[in-house]
Amino acid sequence: MDERRRGMVGPLAPFWLGFRVELTRLGFASWSTDTQLSLMADLSRWLDRQQLGPADLSVAVVDRFLDVRRATHVSLVSGRALLPLLC
Repeated sequence: MDERRRGMVGPLAPFWLGFRVELTRLGFASWSTDTQLSLMADLSRWLDRQQLGPADLSVAVVDRFLDVRRATHVSLVSGRALLPLLC
């Protein structure tokens, strides 16, 4: 599946396929992989709107993203949800 079908745009788009491969290698179920890729896409779009790139990811930036996400989502709103991507 290409990046456009996943909604993957922004500064994390170049890492989409590698992240997907790594999740598969680690044994993530397909639904869990899809969830992680969707979360990655949300983060990438948010970073793009903030004019930030991958090098700008920090605890403070992730906290800001999660604060914004909590306003519209009830799941995947903790730092723990982003661990597979950030580790």
